[in-house]
Amino acid sequence: MKVRGFLSLTCLCAAAVAAGAATPLYQVRALTEPVSDVILSARVPGQVARIHHAEGDFVKAGTVILEFEQRSELLEVQRKQVQKDTLQAELDRSELLFKTSNSVPREELERKRGEVEVAKVELAQAEEVVAHRRVVAPFDGVITLLSVKVGEYCELARPLARLVDSREFDAVSNVDPARAGHLEAGQAIEVEVPGPGGAVVLPGRVIFVSSVVDPASGLMRIKARFANPGNRVRPGVAGMLRIPSRDVP
Repeated sequence: MKVRGFLSLTCLCAAAVAAGAATPLYQVRALTEPVSDVILSARVPGQVARIHHAEGDFVKAGTVILEFEQRSELLEVQRKQVQKDTLQAELDRSELLFKTSNSVPREELERKRGEVEVAKVELAQAEEVVAHRRVVAPFDGVITLLSVKVGEYCELARPLARLVDSREFDAVSNVDPARAGHLEAGQAIEVEVPGPGGAVVLPGRVIFVSSVVDPASGLMRIKARFANPGNRVRPGVAGMLRIPSRDVP
């Protein structure tokens, strides 16, 4: 059986010593993965005009990572803005005349109000077209891959960058329900993973326990989440989940 299709499952029983007493543990092999990990793609085809960040840069949510050529789209935004401002000015004059002298028919006033609302919608649509030509970070994270260069033409939906937030990670495994069937979401759990200076043991919480057992393997899927202070763990490595026995609170 594999975790996520490629990690071999190895289960064993171990004894962890805490405060001088032996506490039974069920240890199971697991795969770590970042909680937030996305491939950013282009929503429209176009030529890369500017790249604002490089691989390895940490960016905040909403940061523009790169932009396509958008000169004609920006000119259209300006045109729609002028059109909206002109109609708004006409409406303001008409409303003033309507209030002061009642020289403007109400029907004409309503027509002008409608024209302004339509102009606002058209301006928003033009601005949305410009927004589609920018690749924006959906969350805080590090750019781990940037696969394009300035001047390169990109087709629709082509992968452009990978953004990863590794400040926390999940450990996913398939476990024996006879040994770990007592687990519940929110329960404390530990993971041991290799780090630059040796093995790292981190505390975490169970966030998912499958309600079904795989009929082929007889195992059930679980997922636990862990904070990753200082990015001590590089998500993607294999680790060992330390599952307390049923008797451990």
